[in-house]
Amino acid sequence: MIAQRIDVQHLRESLDCQQVVQSIIGEPKFRGSDSWAYPCPFHHGRKPSFTVWRNGWRCWSDCNESGDAISFVQKYHGLTFADACAWLGGKATLNTVAKRVQPRHEAQIELTEPPSQEWQGHALQVIEWAQMQLLDGDPRGLQYLYRRGLDDMSIGMARLGYIPARDDQERQYGRIVDTSWRKSDGKPVRVPCGVVIPHYEQGIIWNIRVRRAVDPKYMGVSGGARCLYLSRHVQPGLPVLVCEGEFDALMAWQAAGDLISPVALASASNAQINPRWYSALIGAPLILARMDEDAAGSKALAKLRAISYAVRPVQVPVGKDINDFYREVGEDGFRAWVMEVIK
Repeated sequence: MIAQRIDVQHLRESLDCQQVVQSIIGEPKFRGSDSWAYPCPFHHGRKPSFTVWRNGWRCWSDCNESGDAISFVQKYHGLTFADACAWLGGKATLNTVAKRVQPRHEAQIELTEPPSQEWQGHALQVIEWAQMQLLDGDPRGLQYLYRRGLDDMSIGMARLGYIPARDDQERQYGRIVDTSWRKSDGKPVRVPCGVVIPHYEQGIIWNIRVRRAVDPKYMGVSGGARCLYLSRHVQPGLPVLVCEGEFDALMAWQAAGDLISPVALASASNAQINPRWYSALIGAPLILARMDEDAAGSKALAKLRAISYAVRPVQVPVGKDINDFYREVGEDGFRAWVMEVIK
């Protein structure tokens, strides 16, 4: 694969250095009419010796360095010039763009692509139908979500839904919700029955996963693509909590979304995060990984650590997962745990 050229001049002209710096290290200590001042993030000084303008930055103290938005990202995250441009929106093919990235092979890595527009159109029909079933149809879907600890705001934000099974065949093989949705062989697409978890990221429907009442507990709809669940809610500057399951991430977002940015792999077997989603991790001062203590969880943790040195494993003190822990200790106890692990 041949890497695309980067239009560096256009990229530089389009960037506001102040906004880039703020998105990574937070609010300035002083904000003037045309310049902002910070303690230097490179030599970790306490005095506000680091000045940022719209078109560049300079450290007036120990570093005595200056540059633009590209050089700031390159220096702060330890990236190559091409990867810094890619992270900022340049048309470069990403190699590695995670914070404190370990060395990789030089082969270019292709970004994962979303499903087709046709697939997304049918998926939207299914998601909207499942939402109506959850709210006004079979009560078992909402009852299950409430038992997991989720409230109406989280359920609505995640656009969760429910597809009830009318018989054993649908329970095992899924239900035909959209009769016009066909596979390449002409057969109708069957959607697994259970609690519907849409994966909306970057304004796109990437996948539909369903929590079923029978094994296997989780199944996806044919044609979906992997993504980093809830990456759209990651806030620059906050620690990131990487969970295995979507419900764990939603629970953490509901209880402590102002303290931490939760995301989910949607199963430990999906731990090979594609570079498309690295931008959700790159600005995090800390990446906490809450994986199950089994072979799949250990493998997932190893893959995450291969992406970034900022990854630190954590476990909840009580229960088998974040949902269990939340039900045991409540919101105050959960927030206290979060504040402890992000120190």
